[in-house]
Amino acid sequence: MAQFGSNGQSNLGSLGIRPFLSLAPLPTIVAEWTSLIPLACHLASHQYSHRLAGELAITGRLSIGLFPKLGVLDNVARLIKDGTEFFDRASTLGNVGNEVWDVMWGSTFPCANGAASAIIAAYALRNSKEALDLDDYHDGRIEKHAKPHRRSTSSSQLPFSRICDGKGWHWGPICKAYLTQTFATCTPTVFDTPIGVYRRYQTLHILDFRRTPIIFSWHLRLYRLMSSIRWDILMITLLLIGDVFLGLFGLYGTTAAVLCGIVSRVACRFLRFKRPPGFLTNNETHDACMLVAAHRNASTWYLFRGDRGIVDYLLNKPMISPPEMSAWVHCWFRIGHISQILSMTFVAAQRGWDGVAMTVLMLLEKIWDSYWNHHCLGEQWLESQGIRIEARNFRFTGRTQMIATIQALSGSSNISWMDDIIVPHPRRDALLKYLDAITKEPEEKPEIIGLDERDVKWIALQARLAVDAAATIRREFPYIVQV
Repeated sequence: MAQFGSNGQSNLGSLGIRPFLSLAPLPTIVAEWTSLIPLACHLASHQYSHRLAGELAITGRLSIGLFPKLGVLDNVARLIKDGTEFFDRASTLGNVGNEVWDVMWGSTFPCANGAASAIIAAYALRNSKEALDLDDYHDGRIEKHAKPHRRSTSSSQLPFSRICDGKGWHWGPICKAYLTQTFATCTPTVFDTPIGVYRRYQTLHILDFRRTPIIFSWHLRLYRLMSSIRWDILMITLLLIGDVFLGLFGLYGTTAAVLCGIVSRVACRFLRFKRPPGFLTNNETHDACMLVAAHRNASTWYLFRGDRGIVDYLLNKPMISPPEMSAWVHCWFRIGHISQILSMTFVAAQRGWDGVAMTVLMLLEKIWDSYWNHHCLGEQWLESQGIRIEARNFRFTGRTQMIATIQALSGSSNISWMDDIIVPHPRRDALLKYLDAITKEPEEKPEIIGLDERDVKWIALQARLAVDAAATIRREFPYIVQV
């Protein structure tokens, strides 16, 4: 290592071969560091097949960058070989493998296009406002604004919760002492901050999909230009010229990696993907209303509603058909995967300017890829398909309030969809019946039979909150009508 730096040959790398065009001396620390960055930043990821399936579903074509993550080319080879089986596996991988609850039909299923729906949701919510609180502050048991100050509090001023005094459960005051004592021994004392009933807040992102005339904006025109074969020919020509200069400067590892990316870009042109028949066509007479979350015990939820053809394909049906098997393309991606590993490990061993060049090129591609994939992909798909999204965020104080609001908003008579989220129970059934009654007749006060007084009050409160929340959401979406 000392000899590597003391001879001032760090710019030549470990091989010490002088290139046709010489480069300036390079500090040893820079040569060592940059030789490891490309390999460390491009290690294989189990989520990349998931992302690959999402980008394919959105764009309808396969696009490979100059420096794809290690394992991406191998995933493409498996896509060509396995076909629909690859999409079935990829849809359940990654951190966005969501569950879907169809409010209208009552079914529950894994999201068929998890990455694609995540791209669209991220684009729709990119400039969304802060979540609108739908607080139940008028509930007598809860103090919404609990300012930190020291005061003497009587039992009537304390927030309430369900406590046990040895004789049974009932509503009673709680205080700070519950942290170290049982509720039975907790007595009103002087405390600094009132502690209210525990709330697990639920955030609901509502995305409403509607048809709109196709307008060829400059974003869409630019995307179509960059997706054309003429653009590919131009870019490949420029990359080949640049690759020759990299070789002349002795940057052999970077030269091989760029050449591998060029060949992969050409091979992608020979893969033909097709949309399934009837793509985005609505085969029902009603709109969609589908709830999406990472799992049934989540705190963040997405409600996809609107045109059923759009929502159904985005969450439930395949958006792209796999390409026909091509032996030579499949063989190349297998070879390209090995070539990419060899070139990147060579750069790590060679060091010198080779690592610097690859690091700079990867950084430039990362900046471009970050903007294009997280912004332009969603925008160009929506514009090209003639789709408009309205997105709003809401925060509920409890899951029951949120589920009841969705039920009221949908107008569906099906309640089986919520069985995984809220277990069937007489109190839940009574709440839904009460909610249905006051939705049809707001001034009505239905009679609740078979439950105690506390449950009756709770049902009446939650139902009224759900109706108010549904009315608030409809005001945020003026064109939303009850399905």
